[in-house]
Amino acid sequence: IPARDHAALLLAQCCVENNLQAEAASLLQPLQQRLPYARWPQLHNAMGMLALKRGQPRLAMGHFSNGLCRSRNNEALLQNLAGTADLYLNDVPAAMGY
Repeated sequence: IPARDHAALLLAQCCVENNLQAEAASLLQPLQQRLPYARWPQLHNAMGMLALKRGQPRLAMGHFSNGLCRSRNNEALLQNLAGTADLYLNDVPAAMGY
């Protein structure tokens, strides 16, 4: 795994947390095309969090779900799916399912 790509993922996660949306997107989007990152649940989680920051909860759910397909018991993804369903989509039954 190239160290530069790994650093880009970590930096992108920091950008998402600090609401630096353009910077996060510019780091995350190229990683979606590269292996092994395209398979990493961390990438999908970061993309989902970025979508939430951009006010796109349905897109966020898609990213979180894609990550969950790659890591079935990932607690962060399950929590983000439940929180998004409840707080952003007002879908309590779906939230309880996660």
